[in-house]
Amino acid sequence: MPTALDPDAISITSLLGGALIQLSTGEDVNTAQIQIYRATWDSLSRETDAAGAPYASTPPQAMSIPFGDTTRSNLITGGTMNNPAAWAQGAGWSISDGLATHTAGTAAAISQDFATSSGKWYRLAITISGRTAGTVTPRFTGGSTRPGATVSDNGDHLDRIQAVTGNNRLEILASDDFDGSVTGVVAYLETAACLSQGEHFIWLEPRTTAGVPGPVTGPLPLQVI
Repeated sequence: MPTALDPDAISITSLLGGALIQLSTGEDVNTAQIQIYRATWDSLSRETDAAGAPYASTPPQAMSIPFGDTTRSNLITGGTMNNPAAWAQGAGWSISDGLATHTAGTAAAISQDFATSSGKWYRLAITISGRTAGTVTPRFTGGSTRPGATVSDNGDHLDRIQAVTGNNRLEILASDDFDGSVTGVVAYLETAACLSQGEHFIWLEPRTTAGVPGPVTGPLPLQVI
């Protein structure tokens, strides 16, 4: 039976729509395969959670395994709020030092050009800080307005919006009483290969050539935008 993989020799990097799993198999000559399991809860079912076939391994080996869609890229310009020129700023908005801050008083948006394909889904992540009142709503405009979920608290928020004909702009619309800051915006085109948004858990299982399993390492958390 193979020995368990060392959790300190495993790293999981979250990517847009996927992840990169990097590990070292160590010296155990019984480890000939690595089976990956994935679930959206922290309890493993070997019967239902296997993520494809096992990966062949020849110890000692460093492995780098792409998981989900690792080709996605952020379509937002200046999403870290360090480039004020990337955004049109409505009344009450100002951008500096990584903060797009809205002063309460007028409902208005920050926005930028955003090309879309009708019928396609786009995933978004928005980070809010310093808010004590009010809301922000991401939305596509141009043609029919396509609003996402209204955000009413601080922290990271995930969303997805389906574009329709004419959508060519992304707005972050603040209510008149919103008094916080947007510190980050990410948006990308979703594909069928993307992992689902939200929290996932990963387990790694060494196996012999004959498929005899060793102890599982995990759950290892993964957050997917």
